[in-house]
Amino acid sequence: MSAANQNIPIHIFHGTQDPVVSEILGQQALESLTGMGYKADYKTYPMQHSVHPQEIIDISEWLQQRLK
Repeated sequence: MSAANQNIPIHIFHGTQDPVVSEILGQQALESLTGMGYKADYKTYPMQHSVHPQEIIDISEWLQQRLK
């Protein structure tokens, strides 16, 4: 991990029923990132490979907190 990147906020949003990108891959991404020292969050939604209405709200709130 580069010192320039160590404080980049990361949040993984994933569907629990995604047939395109298995949820296990999202979990592995989280484990890889945290294993490298990054601070990453992970949240799932009851959806397939799509966008859930609550996900849009959560992404908006997450971005707004970082843009303050």
